[in-house]
Amino acid sequence: MAWRVGVDIGGTFADFVALDTGSGRLTTLKVLTTPQQPGQDVAAGLRRRPGRGWSRRASSASCMAPPWG
Repeated sequence: MAWRVGVDIGGTFADFVALDTGSGRLTTLKVLTTPQQPGQDVAAGLRRRPGRGWSRRASSASCMAPPWG
């Protein structure tokens, strides 16, 4: 199973979205940012594999990917 993961780091939360490339299932996760330790928030989110604390979302058929890669 392969996942594509995107992260948006904000002032309070780091938001993650993961796409299961096999099934098209999207899942999301929100973790607190760690301004005093940059990158720790992203590492914490990536350690939590999709399906373990991540919320399911609509299928990828209802989402559009940005034109850039």
